[in-house]
Amino acid sequence: MKKTVAACLTLAAMIVSVIPARSEYELPHAFWAMNDKYEAAVKSNNYSDTIIYGNQIIDLMMGEPDTSDKRNILVSRYNEVGKAYASMGEYDKSAEVFKTFYNYVSPLGSEYYDYIKVSKAKLEQYETQMDIYTDGGTPVYYGAKNEKRNGVLFGLCATSETCDEIDNESMVLIYQEFGESLWTYNTAKVKDASERGIAVEFALNCPKKVKDIKNTEKMSSYLSEISDLFKTYNNTPIYLRFAAEFDIWDTVPDADDYVKAFRYVSNYFKSRNPNVAMVWSPNQVSNWDLDLDDYYPGDSYVDWVGLSSYAQRYFLGSKNQDEVNEIVFKSGVNSEPVIAVKDIVDKYGDRKPIMLSECGCGHRLAKSGEDVSSFALTRLKQYYSYLPMVYPQIKLMAYFDQYVDSELEMNDYRLTNNSAMLREFKRLTKGERFIQDAYSNDSSLCYRKVDDGTRLDGTFLLSCYAHKYNNDTQKVTYFIDDKYVGMSEEFPFSTYVNAADYTGTHILKAVAQFADGSTLAREKEVSINGSGRDITVRISGGRVNFDQQPVIYNSRTMVPMRKIFEEIGADVSWDGDTKTATGTRGDRTVKLSAGSSKMYINHKQVLLDTPPIILGGRTLVPARAVAEGMGCTVDWDESSYLVSITPRVFEWSDWDTSLPSEVDSDLFYIENRDEYRTRTRTRTKDYYTSDRRLLSGNYVRTDTSYGSWGDWQDEYISSNENREVDTRTVSEPVQYRYYHYCTGYNDDPDYSFKTSSGKFCDWATYEVLGTYDYQLPYAPDGNGGQVYYYEDGTMLRCENSCYRWYEERIGGDYTQYRSRPIYYEYVYWQWSDWSDWSRWSSWQTGSVPSRYGLGEDEDMDTDSRTVYRYKEK
Repeated sequence: MKKTVAACLTLAAMIVSVIPARSEYELPHAFWAMNDKYEAAVKSNNYSDTIIYGNQIIDLMMGEPDTSDKRNILVSRYNEVGKAYASMGEYDKSAEVFKTFYNYVSPLGSEYYDYIKVSKAKLEQYETQMDIYTDGGTPVYYGAKNEKRNGVLFGLCATSETCDEIDNESMVLIYQEFGESLWTYNTAKVKDASERGIAVEFALNCPKKVKDIKNTEKMSSYLSEISDLFKTYNNTPIYLRFAAEFDIWDTVPDADDYVKAFRYVSNYFKSRNPNVAMVWSPNQVSNWDLDLDDYYPGDSYVDWVGLSSYAQRYFLGSKNQDEVNEIVFKSGVNSEPVIAVKDIVDKYGDRKPIMLSECGCGHRLAKSGEDVSSFALTRLKQYYSYLPMVYPQIKLMAYFDQYVDSELEMNDYRLTNNSAMLREFKRLTKGERFIQDAYSNDSSLCYRKVDDGTRLDGTFLLSCYAHKYNNDTQKVTYFIDDKYVGMSEEFPFSTYVNAADYTGTHILKAVAQFADGSTLAREKEVSINGSGRDITVRISGGRVNFDQQPVIYNSRTMVPMRKIFEEIGADVSWDGDTKTATGTRGDRTVKLSAGSSKMYINHKQVLLDTPPIILGGRTLVPARAVAEGMGCTVDWDESSYLVSITPRVFEWSDWDTSLPSEVDSDLFYIENRDEYRTRTRTRTKDYYTSDRRLLSGNYVRTDTSYGSWGDWQDEYISSNENREVDTRTVSEPVQYRYYHYCTGYNDDPDYSFKTSSGKFCDWATYEVLGTYDYQLPYAPDGNGGQVYYYEDGTMLRCENSCYRWYEERIGGDYTQYRSRPIYYEYVYWQWSDWSDWSRWSSWQTGSVPSRYGLGEDEDMDTDSRTVYRYKEK
């Protein structure tokens, strides 16, 4: 999560007054009198005299030999003179002093480190700045991993309560603690981002700080888990921010250890995940003695440079902070974002895209409950209007919409519980510089600074960045050759100027008015290419008279919003808070907002290459986009500067079985109906085998019939394709019949009687010995056979007095069989042509229309379909 500056940050003692001891070097005699007056002025807070006598001492000492006494005297006097000017509110003069001071002290080395740092910070804060911007700039592009050519990706942290309120973001910020198992919540959020087509800033924080840095190379298996997640969604741009805000940890890591750890992580993901860009991201404040360059891993390991930048009303949440801390650490009046991020952009923005990996504006202090919403709202406007204009290197801004109890300063940055800030955030991020809805979308606006010689075409955008210390800009007014052409009271003070009648060289002037009532002007000699031609708009042949003439802007004809809607026949409404116009004609509604590239036709979103502009107090909209959105045709005649608009009369399309992909119920009326058609078929019959049937391509079905059943029989009958078999069980009394097979005397084993199988040699004699209703008792005969006994106990034997015999059990239950033939009628059809499609549907109830008149050997086939037609609303 967001880190805080360590509470132990302190400023080294500042030298207020130096009275050198007597030494071999003798100060000029005049020094002592001046110094007495100077000392008295400083002690009594007499700023005018401090400046007078301080400057006299500076002028005197500059001609003296370079000694430590001289250096200490100059350092002290420069510092006090600069402070005196600032105390009098003369910040530009103070800036001049601190600039001279900085140039003097910078070469003196680390002994004067505090003075170098503070003089630079005061110079940047106190110096008044003002620049004029226009559109048509050339994007800054480095070709870095996941870098968009133009525009700013934006979004919130994934845990934000405001996410449901924002539906146009193009990235999301996800936090993961290094070493902790990948959170299920984070996995789900990456999946969601992938499905929505937005980018992911994945903040891999180091909760154990220095210990995590030292153990990074032992965490390859852990990094593999994260790498696998990124592989799963390899079409999603990932910005991996590792070990961010290291420069404000309680214990700052060793620079070599940090660089080594970052390079390891960078190499790991670069070798495995082509969708991952590495982000090196310090905090804007940094610990006092830290040099960021010592911690920079190197261009080949860093794809983006990030920055955590927070606007705080009081440094560390305390009203009792030293002024130097407020200035150096950029809080309070010193938190104006263009100044706050300047150092990081100046240092790395010449070769790397920059992101505000976290930013926020504290609107309430939890400790005291103080509401500082006014301060936060102004800073929010500056963040999201100034930064995308002044620094085209900034290409991603993630707002920290969360509250963290553990933060030392305990600022509440949330948009959720501050309706004014939420409303402003939503308005600002719909601006042209921000990439809307998805990573794949683009921004058409790129600013360029107006300098002497800048060329401007007939209608152009003017915006302004103005900075005066401790004075917020209230409005900016624009003039051409001292003639008023526009004014704005909203950051970044944009207005559109119609300079169609200007041609050649002119003086463009911007006048900024500040909160204290003071003004600041900038003039630039520009070249204006005005067409000087009037644009005519005709609707259905009739000329439209506008109270604000149409203009050409960004190669598009822009016309007054209300008039064009009304002339087309639409009812019009206007929301002044959101600067949104709505035109309704029948069941079609067109909605668009000034400065937003989104237009809605009913609920369908259309991206405009030129959004509505406000010119001369009127909202101008692109004529073609609006007219076509309202269902008109538009023609442009370049030779006569004529726009011809013709409302269309929509007709129903022909019925068809499908709808074009662009047709939906939002913009079209859609009807459907069921249709049917029939065809007849003449039937022929033949009797063939199944093989012959399979060879027939016209085969439709087989009708089966059966012959008469045959007589029952004891012999088994098998079934087949042409015969059906029936069976029955028959019951008879059980009897036992005894047989004898006799070979006579034979001592050859191969021809002897075999009892077990019932097999006998060919010349064995056969006789029936008798049939009984019961089975005779028996006993083994000792020769492998059996001997049966009569009722009287005598043995059963053959006439040869042979005791060997065979027994058969007859009667009981047995199966009988019968069969009948199967006949197949193979049916073949000759189809007629299909009838025309119609809406007749009585076939579904089995009723055949009489018009078909089917004969005995005819049948009917029916087909159905659903057809659609449509027309625009």
